[in-house]
Amino acid sequence: MINGELLFREHFVNFLDKSLETGTPNYSSCSWNSIEDYLRDMMSSPELIKVNIGEHWSKSNLAWFSPYMPYTINLNVNKMYRTDQSIAGSIAHEFVHLVDFHVKHESFGHPSMRFWRKTKVLNSAPYIVGKEFKTFLDSFQLVWLMQKLKNLDR
Repeated sequence: MINGELLFREHFVNFLDKSLETGTPNYSSCSWNSIEDYLRDMMSSPELIKVNIGEHWSKSNLAWFSPYMPYTINLNVNKMYRTDQSIAGSIAHEFVHLVDFHVKHESFGHPSMRFWRKTKVLNSAPYIVGKEFKTFLDSFQLVWLMQKLKNLDR
């Protein structure tokens, strides 16, 4: 496993410094400024954010966060063939869910895609952060990130 210090800290904080959006994303009870503050707070937390590669009961899940492991982001071993950008975006997406879980007085996740209009869900905080993060990283940063991921114990 690798922790948030190795995986996210420098690149994710630099990413947040460019400022994401204005206004409020879909399904959010707070503004982008608040979401960025919550993400930064988690990055400076003493808790280690772990990334685990494992199998998921749903073959279609790329990555997931579970409240039962509140500081872990899981990647589906069956989906590791995806592009480096896609994997980085999935980690950032799930990081937003992880932070959303820990912020008890606000909500900035999204409902299941099965039950809601896809276009509305894609404009939620986790999807926007994931999409923006994967385009923010340059090729050197992606190579570094993927080397760390590929060295994980499976």
